Amino acid sequence: MTGLAHARRRRLRARILIGVVDESERAALRRVLESARYHVEEAADGRRVLAAVARKRPHLVLLELRLPDIDGAVVLDSLRAELDERALPIIVIGAERDGEVAAGCLGLGANDYVSKPIRPGIILARVAAQLGVYGYGAFAGALGARAAPLGRALSPPG
Repeated sequence: MTGLAHARRRRLRARILIGVVDESERAALRRVLESARYHVEEAADGRRVLAAVARKRPHLVLLELRLPDIDGAVVLDSLRAELDERALPIIVIGAERDGEVAAGCLGLGANDYVSKPIRPGIILARVAAQLGVYGYGAFAGALGARAAPLGRALSPPG
């Protein structure tokens, strides 16, 4: 591959920010997303999520609700005050399977809500859908054959 072709290919990779507290969950999400050729950044708390969005300008954020320093809903609200759902798709990750929690997140401006345990095929499909809906069609194609089986939950290596 020529240098120019490599540079073009690299530019087409969507940048995804993972704002999740647990290191093993972040690592598992990173593996799944990188296997689908997404470029991944990580943040372990709300302040780092906000700083990374300002500095890195990701194409999509995966945001956990229970962050140690700032509640994920507050982070979501702060991001939405600056960027609408078309400028920055946000998928909230929560331990709750309660429809009211998901509806509350959607009401605050989340584009989608995913319950734990996170299944690789589900997260890849949701990421691809959000990137495709908001005009990042070249990135959404990353799902392809790289999607993990839908029935297997993310788990730390080992």
